[in-house]
Amino acid sequence: MDMMTENQVRATILNEFGNRTILTIAHGFNSIKDYNRTLIFRKGKLIADGKFDTLITSCTYLKMLVESGMFIE
Repeated sequence: MDMMTENQVRATILNEFGNRTILTIAHGFNSIKDYNRTLIFRKGKLIADGKFDTLITSCTYLKMLVESGMFIE
């Protein structure tokens, strides 16, 4: 999905579903960076839970994915 379309989808989700629980499986952090709660799973196990801005520095697995380019912006 191109960046413009992704931004439109993200804006729609936040505006239309802001008071609901949304489960998003993401391959890039732009999709989830504005969510109020992010769960990080590895090999089927929950390894981190919190706000993306906090997890990007506190979760070594997420940090490694971002730094390696595997989890794209």
